[in-house]
Amino acid sequence: MRLPVLMIGFLKFVATAAISTLLVFGQLSVKPVALGGLHVEGNKLVDAASRTILLQGTQAPIDLTLQHAGTMFSTIRQRWNMNALRLPLSVNRSERDPAYLPLVTEMVRRANQSELVVILAAVDEGAKLPTARTEAFWKKWAAQFKDNPN
Repeated sequence: MRLPVLMIGFLKFVATAAISTLLVFGQLSVKPVALGGLHVEGNKLVDAASRTILLQGTQAPIDLTLQHAGTMFSTIRQRWNMNALRLPLSVNRSERDPAYLPLVTEMVRRANQSELVVILAAVDEGAKLPTARTEAFWKKWAAQFKDNPN
C-alpha cells in the first residue's frame, strides 16, 4: 500500500520538473533587432545583414511625451519582446508647432536606441487620407528622416 503513494509522489515531482523546465527553456526567443534599413525580398522584410525580420510591435499614443517615452520604449522592447513601434503624427500639430518635428525626431532617436524600428503614421484629424496637406507633411518629414534607416 505504501508503494503506490510513493509512486504518485514521484510522478508529481517528475511532472512538476518537466513543466518547470518547459517554462524556463521554452520561452519565446528575443525578437531580432533590425540592422540597417529594411527592404523587401519577395514576401519578406530583410535587414542590411540579409536576415529576415518579422516586425512585431504596438502603437504609441498620439500625445506621447518625452517624459514617458523612455519607459514606454524599454517596456515594449524588454518586457513585451517587441521590435517595432507605430508612432502616429498629427498633421495639424506639425503645421502649427515648430517644436513638433524636433520632438518627434528625439522620440525616434530614443526608440531606435531601445532597438525599436519606428513606423511613422500621419493622422490628419477629420480628413480622408491622402490630402494635399498630408502630401506636404510627408515631404517635410521624409526629408527629416531620410538618413535614418530604422
